Amino acid sequence: ARRLAEAGEAVHLYCPFEPGKIGGDAASAVQRWSTAGCNALPDADAFLQALRGLAKGDVVVDGLFGTGLTRPIEGGLAELVRAINAARTDGGPGVCAIDVPSGIDSDEGSIRGAVVKADVTVTMGLDKVGLHTWPARPYCGTVEVVELTYPRQLVDELVPDAILLTLEGLPLPDRHPAGHKGTFGSLAVVGGCRQMPGAPALTALGALRCGAGKVFVWSTEGGHAALGPETMRLGFAESWAAVDLDAIIPDVVGADVLVIGPGMGNGGNIPENLARLPGKRCVVIDADGLRGMGGHGARAGDHVVITPHPGEAAQLLGCNAGDVQENRVAAARQLQEQVGGIVVLKGAGTIVCDGQRLAISPFATAALSVPGSGDVLAGVIGGLAAQGLSPWDAATTGVILHGYAGSTLPAVGNLASEIAGQVAVVLGQLIQD
Repeated sequence: ARRLAEAGEAVHLYCPFEPGKIGGDAASAVQRWSTAGCNALPDADAFLQALRGLAKGDVVVDGLFGTGLTRPIEGGLAELVRAINAARTDGGPGVCAIDVPSGIDSDEGSIRGAVVKADVTVTMGLDKVGLHTWPARPYCGTVEVVELTYPRQLVDELVPDAILLTLEGLPLPDRHPAGHKGTFGSLAVVGGCRQMPGAPALTALGALRCGAGKVFVWSTEGGHAALGPETMRLGFAESWAAVDLDAIIPDVVGADVLVIGPGMGNGGNIPENLARLPGKRCVVIDADGLRGMGGHGARAGDHVVITPHPGEAAQLLGCNAGDVQENRVAAARQLQEQVGGIVVLKGAGTIVCDGQRLAISPFATAALSVPGSGDVLAGVIGGLAAQGLSPWDAATTGVILHGYAGSTLPAVGNLASEIAGQVAVVLGQLIQD
Protein backbone atom coordinates (compact mmCIF):
# COMPACT_ATOMS: atom_id res chain seq x y z
CA ALA A 1 0.00 0.00 0.00
CA ARG A 2 2.85 2.42 0.84
CA ARG A 3 4.65 1.71 -2.42
CA LEU A 4 1.47 2.35 -4.40
CA ALA A 5 0.77 5.57 -2.51
CA GLU A 6 4.33 6.77 -3.11
CA ALA A 7 3.83 6.03 -6.81
CA GLY A 8 0.85 8.38 -6.84
CA GLU A 9 -1.94 5.82 -6.77
CA ALA A 10 -5.10 6.43 -4.75
CA VAL A 11 -4.91 3.83 -1.98
CA HIS A 12 -7.37 2.94 0.79
CA LEU A 13 -5.86 0.78 3.51
CA TYR A 14 -8.00 -0.99 6.07
CA CYS A 15 -6.70 -3.26 8.84
CA PRO A 16 -9.36 -4.95 11.00
CA PHE A 17 -6.87 -5.88 13.72
CA GLU A 18 -5.85 -3.79 16.70
CA PRO A 19 -2.47 -2.06 16.12
CA GLY A 20 -1.23 -3.28 19.48
CA LYS A 21 -1.57 -6.90 18.32
CA ILE A 22 0.61 -6.36 15.27
CA GLY A 23 4.28 -7.21 15.74
CA GLY A 24 7.48 -8.00 13.92
CA ASP A 25 7.91 -7.00 10.29
CA ALA A 26 4.21 -6.15 10.04
CA ALA A 27 4.55 -3.56 12.83
CA SER A 28 7.54 -2.04 11.03
CA ALA A 29 5.50 -1.80 7.84
CA VAL A 30 2.69 -0.04 9.72
CA GLN A 31 5.19 2.43 11.15
CA ARG A 32 6.68 3.18 7.72
CA TRP A 33 3.16 3.66 6.33
CA SER A 34 2.37 6.22 9.05
CA THR A 35 5.73 7.97 8.72
CA ALA A 36 5.12 8.41 5.01
CA GLY A 37 2.03 10.44 5.89
CA CYS A 38 -0.42 7.86 4.54
CA ASN A 39 -3.82 7.40 6.14
CA ALA A 40 -5.79 4.29 6.97
CA LEU A 41 -9.54 3.80 6.99
CA PRO A 42 -10.69 4.02 10.62
CA ASP A 43 -13.26 1.22 10.79
CA ALA A 44 -15.23 -1.45 8.93
CA ASP A 45 -17.98 0.99 7.93
CA ALA A 46 -15.45 3.25 6.25
CA PHE A 47 -13.96 0.24 4.45
CA LEU A 48 -17.36 -0.87 3.19
CA GLN A 49 -18.13 2.66 2.00
CA ALA A 50 -14.81 2.84 0.15
CA LEU A 51 -15.47 -0.59 -1.35
CA ARG A 52 -18.84 0.54 -2.68
CA GLY A 53 -17.12 3.45 -4.39
CA LEU A 54 -14.79 1.24 -6.41
CA ALA A 55 -15.47 0.58 -10.09
CA LYS A 56 -14.33 -1.73 -12.83
CA GLY A 57 -10.61 -1.16 -13.32
CA ASP A 58 -9.98 -0.60 -9.61
CA VAL A 59 -8.35 -3.35 -7.57
CA VAL A 60 -8.87 -4.82 -4.13
CA VAL A 61 -5.69 -6.34 -2.71
CA ASP A 62 -6.53 -9.11 -0.25
CA GLY A 63 -3.91 -9.44 2.46
CA LEU A 64 -6.30 -10.24 5.30
CA PHE A 65 -4.89 -13.69 6.07
CA GLY A 66 -2.00 -15.60 4.57
CA THR A 67 -0.57 -19.10 4.52
CA GLY A 68 -0.76 -19.52 8.30
CA LEU A 69 -4.55 -19.48 8.64
CA THR A 70 -5.61 -22.20 11.10
CA ARG A 71 -9.20 -21.29 11.92
CA PRO A 72 -12.36 -20.51 9.95
CA ILE A 73 -13.03 -16.89 8.98
CA GLU A 74 -16.24 -16.01 10.81
CA GLY A 75 -18.19 -13.09 12.25
CA GLY A 76 -17.23 -9.57 11.23
CA LEU A 77 -14.23 -10.75 9.22
CA ALA A 78 -16.52 -13.01 7.20
CA GLU A 79 -18.73 -9.98 6.48
CA LEU A 80 -15.70 -8.15 5.06
CA VAL A 81 -14.89 -11.12 2.84
CA ARG A 82 -18.46 -11.35 1.58
CA ALA A 83 -18.46 -7.61 0.84
CA ILE A 84 -15.31 -7.96 -1.27
CA ASN A 85 -16.84 -10.84 -3.22
CA ALA A 86 -20.11 -8.97 -3.72
CA ALA A 87 -18.31 -5.88 -5.07
CA ARG A 88 -16.36 -8.08 -7.48
CA THR A 89 -19.42 -9.85 -8.85
CA ASP A 90 -21.29 -6.59 -9.44
CA GLY A 91 -18.90 -5.61 -12.22
CA GLY A 92 -16.75 -3.74 -9.77
CA PRO A 93 -13.06 -4.08 -8.93
CA GLY A 94 -10.78 -6.97 -9.64
CA VAL A 95 -9.30 -8.85 -6.69
CA CYS A 96 -5.62 -9.70 -6.22
CA ALA A 97 -4.70 -11.98 -3.31
CA ILE A 98 -1.32 -11.87 -1.59
CA ASP A 99 0.19 -15.38 -1.29
CA VAL A 100 -3.20 -17.11 -0.94
CA PRO A 101 -6.83 -15.91 -0.97
CA SER A 102 -7.95 -15.38 2.61
CA GLY A 103 -9.91 -18.40 3.84
CA ILE A 104 -7.91 -21.08 2.02
CA ASP A 105 -5.69 -23.72 3.63
CA SER A 106 -2.56 -23.32 1.51
CA ASP A 107 -1.25 -26.81 2.36
CA GLU A 108 -4.28 -28.85 1.29
CA GLY A 109 -6.76 -26.60 -0.53
CA SER A 110 -9.61 -26.86 1.95
CA ILE A 111 -11.88 -23.87 2.71
CA ARG A 112 -11.91 -22.31 6.17
CA GLY A 113 -15.19 -20.42 6.57
CA ALA A 114 -15.64 -17.42 4.29
CA VAL A 115 -13.16 -17.16 1.44
CA VAL A 116 -12.09 -14.35 -0.89
CA LYS A 117 -12.58 -15.05 -4.60
CA ALA A 118 -9.51 -13.68 -6.35
CA ASP A 119 -8.89 -12.94 -10.02
CA VAL A 120 -5.14 -13.22 -9.49
CA THR A 121 -3.13 -14.77 -6.67
CA VAL A 122 0.45 -13.58 -6.37
CA THR A 123 2.19 -16.21 -4.28
CA MET A 124 5.61 -15.66 -2.81
CA GLY A 125 8.79 -17.62 -3.40
CA LEU A 126 7.38 -21.07 -4.04
CA ASP A 127 4.04 -22.39 -5.25
CA LYS A 128 1.47 -23.80 -2.80
CA VAL A 129 -0.42 -27.10 -3.04
CA GLY A 130 -3.67 -25.50 -1.88
CA LEU A 131 -3.74 -23.12 -4.85
CA HIS A 132 -4.08 -26.01 -7.29
CA THR A 133 -6.51 -28.44 -5.72
CA TRP A 134 -10.23 -28.37 -5.09
CA PRO A 135 -12.32 -26.95 -3.49
CA ALA A 136 -9.90 -24.00 -3.22
CA ARG A 137 -8.72 -23.83 -6.85
CA PRO A 138 -11.69 -21.85 -8.29
CA TYR A 139 -11.08 -19.08 -5.73
CA CYS A 140 -7.47 -18.49 -6.76
CA GLY A 141 -7.82 -17.19 -10.31
CA THR A 142 -4.54 -16.97 -12.19
CA VAL A 143 -1.64 -18.02 -9.97
CA GLU A 144 1.60 -16.06 -10.34
CA VAL A 145 4.70 -17.19 -8.43
CA VAL A 146 7.09 -14.32 -7.71
CA GLU A 147 10.75 -14.66 -6.76
CA LEU A 148 11.85 -13.95 -3.18
CA THR A 149 15.52 -14.63 -3.91
CA TYR A 150 15.63 -17.82 -1.87
CA PRO A 151 19.09 -19.38 -2.24
CA ARG A 152 18.78 -21.63 -5.28
CA GLN A 153 20.84 -24.39 -3.70
CA LEU A 154 18.46 -24.64 -0.75
CA VAL A 155 15.43 -24.73 -3.01
CA ASP A 156 16.95 -27.45 -5.20
CA GLU A 157 17.61 -29.58 -2.12
CA LEU A 158 13.96 -29.50 -1.05
CA VAL A 159 11.65 -32.41 -1.71
CA PRO A 160 8.41 -30.87 -3.03
CA ASP A 161 5.16 -31.58 -1.21
CA ALA A 162 3.50 -32.16 -4.58
CA ILE A 163 4.04 -32.10 -8.32
CA LEU A 164 1.75 -30.08 -10.57
CA LEU A 165 1.38 -32.25 -13.65
CA THR A 166 2.05 -30.77 -17.10
CA LEU A 167 2.58 -32.12 -20.59
CA GLU A 168 6.22 -31.07 -20.47
CA GLY A 169 8.83 -33.75 -19.83
CA LEU A 170 6.34 -36.62 -19.60
CA PRO A 171 7.74 -40.16 -19.61
CA LEU A 172 6.38 -41.50 -22.87
CA PRO A 173 6.30 -45.04 -24.25
CA ASP A 174 8.90 -45.95 -26.84
CA ARG A 175 7.22 -46.37 -30.25
CA HIS A 176 9.94 -48.06 -32.26
CA PRO A 177 9.13 -47.91 -35.99
CA ALA A 178 9.93 -51.62 -36.38
CA GLY A 179 7.70 -52.59 -33.46
CA HIS A 180 4.60 -54.79 -33.66
CA LYS A 181 1.68 -55.68 -31.42
CA GLY A 182 3.86 -57.98 -29.38
CA THR A 183 6.36 -55.18 -28.82
CA PHE A 184 3.89 -52.82 -27.20
CA GLY A 185 2.69 -55.02 -24.38
CA SER A 186 -0.48 -56.91 -23.54
CA LEU A 187 -3.34 -56.03 -21.23
CA ALA A 188 -6.24 -58.08 -19.92
CA VAL A 189 -9.45 -56.45 -18.68
CA VAL A 190 -11.49 -58.44 -16.17
CA GLY A 191 -14.95 -56.93 -15.85
CA GLY A 192 -18.27 -56.27 -17.50
CA CYS A 193 -21.62 -58.01 -17.25
CA ARG A 194 -24.87 -58.19 -19.19
CA GLN A 195 -26.06 -54.88 -17.69
CA MET A 196 -22.74 -53.04 -18.21
CA PRO A 197 -20.97 -54.34 -21.31
CA GLY A 198 -19.79 -50.86 -22.25
CA ALA A 199 -17.41 -50.45 -19.31
CA PRO A 200 -14.81 -53.07 -20.31
CA ALA A 201 -15.19 -51.99 -23.95
CA LEU A 202 -14.27 -48.40 -23.04
CA THR A 203 -11.37 -49.59 -20.89
CA ALA A 204 -10.08 -51.66 -23.79
CA LEU A 205 -10.53 -48.67 -26.11
CA GLY A 206 -8.52 -46.44 -23.76
CA ALA A 207 -5.69 -48.98 -23.69
CA LEU A 208 -5.67 -49.36 -27.46
CA ARG A 209 -5.84 -45.63 -28.09
CA CYS A 210 -2.72 -45.05 -26.00
CA GLY A 211 -0.81 -47.73 -27.87
CA ALA A 212 -1.16 -51.07 -26.06
CA GLY A 213 -0.30 -53.91 -28.43
CA LYS A 214 -2.84 -56.57 -27.45
CA VAL A 215 -5.97 -56.14 -25.34
CA PHE A 216 -8.16 -58.97 -24.04
CA VAL A 217 -11.40 -58.97 -22.04
CA TRP A 218 -12.54 -61.70 -19.61
CA SER A 219 -16.18 -61.22 -18.68
CA THR A 220 -19.47 -62.87 -17.83
CA GLU A 221 -22.25 -63.72 -20.26
CA GLY A 222 -23.20 -60.58 -22.18
CA GLY A 223 -20.13 -58.69 -21.00
CA HIS A 224 -18.44 -58.94 -24.41
CA ALA A 225 -21.38 -57.40 -26.25
CA ALA A 226 -19.91 -53.93 -26.78
CA LEU A 227 -16.33 -54.86 -27.65
CA GLY A 228 -14.82 -53.49 -30.82
CA PRO A 229 -13.20 -55.75 -33.40
CA GLU A 230 -9.72 -54.81 -32.20
CA THR A 231 -10.30 -56.35 -28.76
CA MET A 232 -9.91 -60.08 -28.21
CA ARG A 233 -12.39 -62.07 -26.13
CA LEU A 234 -11.28 -64.36 -23.37
CA GLY A 235 -13.45 -66.75 -21.36
CA PHE A 236 -16.73 -65.96 -19.68
CA ALA A 237 -19.03 -67.38 -17.04
CA GLU A 238 -22.76 -67.09 -16.40
CA SER A 239 -22.20 -64.58 -13.58
CA TRP A 240 -19.39 -63.36 -11.38
CA ALA A 241 -20.87 -65.27 -8.47
CA ALA A 242 -20.37 -68.45 -10.47
CA VAL A 243 -16.79 -67.66 -11.49
CA ASP A 244 -14.03 -69.93 -10.25
CA LEU A 245 -10.88 -67.83 -9.88
CA ASP A 246 -8.83 -70.76 -11.18
CA ALA A 247 -10.78 -70.48 -14.42
CA ILE A 248 -9.66 -66.89 -14.98
CA ILE A 249 -5.99 -67.23 -14.12
CA PRO A 250 -4.90 -69.39 -17.11
CA ASP A 251 -6.46 -66.86 -19.48
CA VAL A 252 -4.89 -63.73 -17.96
CA VAL A 253 -1.60 -65.08 -16.61
CA GLY A 254 0.27 -64.13 -19.77
CA ALA A 255 -0.86 -60.50 -19.82
CA ASP A 256 1.69 -57.87 -18.78
CA VAL A 257 -0.97 -55.75 -17.09
CA LEU A 258 -4.42 -56.38 -15.60
CA VAL A 259 -7.29 -53.92 -15.31
CA ILE A 260 -9.90 -55.27 -12.93
CA GLY A 261 -13.40 -54.07 -12.15
CA PRO A 262 -14.97 -51.94 -14.93
CA GLY A 263 -18.64 -52.92 -15.17
CA MET A 264 -18.10 -55.99 -12.99
CA GLY A 265 -20.93 -55.52 -10.54
CA ASN A 266 -20.31 -57.67 -7.50
CA GLY A 267 -17.22 -59.71 -8.20
CA GLY A 268 -16.70 -60.82 -4.61
CA ASN A 269 -13.04 -61.35 -3.77
CA ILE A 270 -11.93 -61.83 -7.38
CA PRO A 271 -10.30 -58.36 -7.75
CA GLU A 272 -8.28 -58.64 -4.55
CA ASN A 273 -7.08 -62.15 -5.39
CA LEU A 274 -6.18 -61.29 -8.99
CA ALA A 275 -4.22 -58.27 -7.75
CA ARG A 276 -1.86 -60.69 -6.03
CA LEU A 277 -1.19 -62.62 -9.23
CA PRO A 278 2.63 -62.62 -9.62
CA GLY A 279 4.56 -61.39 -12.62
CA LYS A 280 2.45 -58.34 -13.50
CA ARG A 281 4.02 -55.01 -14.36
CA CYS A 282 0.94 -53.26 -13.07
CA VAL A 283 -2.59 -54.03 -11.85
CA VAL A 284 -5.22 -51.30 -12.17
CA ILE A 285 -8.31 -51.72 -9.99
CA ASP A 286 -11.28 -49.56 -10.91
CA ALA A 287 -14.99 -49.18 -10.22
CA ASP A 288 -16.63 -52.35 -8.85
CA GLY A 289 -13.23 -53.94 -8.36
CA LEU A 290 -12.62 -51.53 -5.48
CA ARG A 291 -15.24 -53.10 -3.24
CA GLY A 292 -13.61 -54.56 -0.16
CA MET A 293 -10.13 -53.25 -0.98
CA GLY A 294 -8.07 -52.97 2.19
CA GLY A 295 -10.82 -54.49 4.26
CA HIS A 296 -8.82 -57.52 5.40
CA GLY A 297 -5.71 -55.70 6.54
CA ALA A 298 -3.75 -56.68 3.41
CA ARG A 299 -2.25 -53.67 1.67
CA ALA A 300 -1.95 -53.47 -2.09
CA GLY A 301 1.53 -53.84 -3.57
CA ASP A 302 3.49 -51.01 -5.15
CA HIS A 303 2.48 -52.22 -8.62
CA VAL A 304 -1.25 -51.77 -7.90
CA VAL A 305 -3.06 -48.60 -9.01
CA ILE A 306 -6.55 -47.94 -7.63
CA THR A 307 -8.75 -45.35 -9.34
CA PRO A 308 -11.71 -44.38 -7.13
CA HIS A 309 -14.03 -41.46 -7.72
CA PRO A 310 -15.01 -39.51 -4.57
CA GLY A 311 -17.99 -41.77 -3.81
CA GLU A 312 -15.88 -44.93 -4.03
CA ALA A 313 -13.13 -43.32 -1.98
CA ALA A 314 -15.71 -42.43 0.68
CA GLN A 315 -16.93 -46.03 0.84
CA LEU A 316 -13.39 -47.26 1.40
CA LEU A 317 -12.73 -44.61 4.05
CA GLY A 318 -16.06 -45.05 5.85
CA CYS A 319 -17.19 -41.44 5.31
CA ASN A 320 -19.28 -39.63 2.71
CA ALA A 321 -18.30 -38.09 -0.61
CA GLY A 322 -18.68 -34.58 0.79
CA ASP A 323 -15.98 -35.32 3.37
CA VAL A 324 -13.64 -36.47 0.61
CA GLN A 325 -14.28 -33.37 -1.47
CA GLU A 326 -13.73 -30.99 1.44
CA ASN A 327 -10.08 -32.06 1.64
CA ARG A 328 -9.09 -34.12 -1.36
CA VAL A 329 -5.37 -34.10 -0.55
CA ALA A 330 -5.94 -35.48 2.94
CA ALA A 331 -8.41 -38.07 1.59
CA ALA A 332 -5.94 -39.31 -1.03
CA ARG A 333 -3.18 -39.64 1.55
CA GLN A 334 -5.46 -41.39 4.04
CA LEU A 335 -6.71 -43.79 1.40
CA GLN A 336 -3.18 -44.67 0.31
CA GLU A 337 -2.18 -45.29 3.90
CA GLN A 338 -5.18 -47.59 4.35
CA VAL A 339 -5.15 -49.48 1.06
CA GLY A 340 -1.58 -49.14 -0.20
CA GLY A 341 -0.45 -49.04 -3.81
CA ILE A 342 -0.92 -45.90 -5.89
CA VAL A 343 -4.15 -43.98 -5.38
CA VAL A 344 -5.67 -42.02 -8.26
CA LEU A 345 -8.45 -39.94 -6.67
CA LYS A 346 -10.53 -38.87 -9.65
CA GLY A 347 -12.47 -35.63 -9.95
CA ALA A 348 -11.68 -31.98 -10.60
CA GLY A 349 -7.93 -31.78 -10.14
CA THR A 350 -7.30 -35.53 -10.00
CA ILE A 351 -4.73 -36.46 -7.34
CA VAL A 352 -2.15 -39.26 -7.57
CA CYS A 353 -0.52 -40.44 -4.33
CA ASP A 354 1.84 -43.33 -3.53
CA GLY A 355 2.52 -42.44 0.11
CA GLN A 356 5.77 -40.63 -0.71
CA ARG A 357 4.81 -38.55 -3.72
CA LEU A 358 1.74 -36.48 -4.54
CA ALA A 359 0.83 -35.24 -8.02
CA ILE A 360 -2.05 -32.95 -8.98
CA SER A 361 -3.71 -32.55 -12.36
CA PRO A 362 -4.55 -28.96 -13.33
CA PHE A 363 -7.58 -30.04 -15.33
CA ALA A 364 -11.21 -29.71 -14.33
CA THR A 365 -13.72 -29.81 -17.16
CA ALA A 366 -17.30 -30.94 -17.58
CA ALA A 367 -16.15 -32.77 -20.71
CA LEU A 368 -14.68 -35.45 -18.41
CA SER A 369 -17.89 -35.75 -16.39
CA VAL A 370 -19.50 -38.27 -18.71
CA PRO A 371 -20.37 -41.96 -18.29
CA GLY A 372 -17.38 -44.16 -19.04
CA SER A 373 -14.74 -41.45 -18.61
CA GLY A 374 -13.22 -43.31 -15.67
CA ASP A 375 -13.25 -46.60 -17.61
CA VAL A 376 -11.20 -44.92 -20.34
CA LEU A 377 -8.74 -43.56 -17.77
CA ALA A 378 -8.22 -47.04 -16.29
CA GLY A 379 -7.45 -48.34 -19.76
CA VAL A 380 -5.05 -45.51 -20.54
CA ILE A 381 -3.11 -46.11 -17.32
CA GLY A 382 -3.03 -49.84 -17.98
CA GLY A 383 -2.05 -49.34 -21.62
CA LEU A 384 0.88 -47.11 -20.72
CA ALA A 385 2.07 -49.61 -18.13
CA ALA A 386 1.81 -52.40 -20.72
CA GLN A 387 4.23 -50.43 -22.90
CA GLY A 388 6.82 -50.36 -20.14
CA LEU A 389 6.07 -47.29 -18.00
CA SER A 390 6.36 -47.79 -14.26
CA PRO A 391 3.05 -47.87 -12.36
CA TRP A 392 3.70 -44.34 -11.02
CA ASP A 393 4.64 -42.96 -14.44
CA ALA A 394 1.68 -44.74 -16.04
CA ALA A 395 -0.71 -43.28 -13.46
CA THR A 396 0.55 -39.69 -13.64
CA THR A 397 1.01 -39.68 -17.42
CA GLY A 398 -2.38 -41.30 -17.91
CA VAL A 399 -4.06 -38.71 -15.71
CA ILE A 400 -2.53 -35.73 -17.51
CA LEU A 401 -3.21 -37.18 -20.99
CA HIS A 402 -6.82 -37.99 -20.05
CA GLY A 403 -7.32 -34.52 -18.54
CA TYR A 404 -5.80 -32.67 -21.46
CA ALA A 405 -7.78 -34.76 -23.94
CA GLY A 406 -10.98 -33.82 -22.12
CA SER A 407 -10.06 -30.14 -22.15
CA THR A 408 -9.99 -30.18 -25.96
CA LEU A 409 -13.60 -31.40 -26.19
CA PRO A 410 -16.90 -29.50 -25.82
CA ALA A 411 -18.23 -29.22 -22.28
CA VAL A 412 -21.58 -30.66 -23.40
CA GLY A 413 -22.45 -33.67 -25.52
CA ASN A 414 -19.12 -35.46 -25.89
CA LEU A 415 -18.78 -39.19 -25.27
CA ALA A 416 -16.20 -41.21 -23.34
CA SER A 417 -15.11 -42.86 -26.57
CA GLU A 418 -14.22 -39.41 -27.91
CA ILE A 419 -12.01 -38.81 -24.87
CA ALA A 420 -10.16 -42.00 -25.80
CA GLY A 421 -9.79 -40.75 -29.36
CA GLN A 422 -8.35 -37.45 -28.18
CA VAL A 423 -5.86 -39.28 -25.95
CA ALA A 424 -4.45 -40.86 -29.11
CA VAL A 425 -4.21 -37.45 -30.80
CA VAL A 426 -2.45 -35.80 -27.85
CA LEU A 427 -0.08 -38.72 -27.27
CA GLY A 428 0.75 -38.94 -30.97
CA GLN A 429 1.65 -35.24 -31.06
CA LEU A 430 3.86 -35.55 -27.99
CA ILE A 431 5.72 -38.58 -29.34
CA GLN A 432 6.18 -36.91 -32.73
CA ASP A 433 7.54 -33.73 -31.11
